[in-house]
Amino acid sequence: MRDQLSLALTGEILTLILRQAERPRGWFARPRSLFNRNSGHAHTNRSNAASKLVVTRPVGQLSATLEEAWVSLKKQGTQDSSAFDFSVQLGLTHARLGLLHLSEEGTGPAKPVALDAYVQAWVRQMWGMDPATQIIRWDRLEHGGGILISCIDRSVYVELETFARRHGLRFVSCKSAVLSALDLSAPTGENDAASSVIAWTEPSTAARRAPLVQLMHCHGSQPKALWRGWLPAPETIDESDNDLHGALRRFMAAGKLPMNAPAVFMHWDQVLQPPRATGANT
Repeated sequence: MRDQLSLALTGEILTLILRQAERPRGWFARPRSLFNRNSGHAHTNRSNAASKLVVTRPVGQLSATLEEAWVSLKKQGTQDSSAFDFSVQLGLTHARLGLLHLSEEGTGPAKPVALDAYVQAWVRQMWGMDPATQIIRWDRLEHGGGILISCIDRSVYVELETFARRHGLRFVSCKSAVLSALDLSAPTGENDAASSVIAWTEPSTAARRAPLVQLMHCHGSQPKALWRGWLPAPETIDESDNDLHGALRRFMAAGKLPMNAPAVFMHWDQVLQPPRATGANT
């Protein structure tokens, strides 16, 4: 098993994480440090068998910030970078999701090549973006006949690809972080077709969350409706997030969902923990 180097990138924060694979008995385990973006102090995580190092900083110029983070990793005595698999998750600033409802647009083309051109035309029309500036991926949904579209800023992708090539990393994946919300919230067993609403938020250096948010209505693991927009963020932890709750109520009303239906508020920093479900009107 290879070591894993993963990057999480929002519009403000870059987080680089190193997870070492298990070594054969007798391997010398070097301690790794955890850098906190607020205090700047180092902390060694000794509780996990797999060591890790996290560098979290506000993002200025991506290439320069990424190189600085990599230098910090190298100073901690990391192994040869050619042993690393490099995976990336991008926040809403650098990636976006879209839902093309074929039933609303007509039958639509059936062949993949024609569908690809169809998707690119949709991206240009609905988002006002030149498809050439994006890495576009799409997949037909099992139910409803729609197409889930993912776009990644090509300039960001090129910088990441260049970084991986420069340091001999194996660039294995690059995807929108919000896709993990669909995986984590997917019902199982008897409730595999249950309806759910997700409010996805991301960290910020200046407030409780970043202003850019994503709302999703899902049927099982299949998205039925998406909304993405800018909402003022509460400045303090104890301040109620009225703008987010208001947007959620309007989103649910547009989808003709009951106002007391449970909504999952999923913050990127907490996706590895069980999401907290509350009513949209709380």
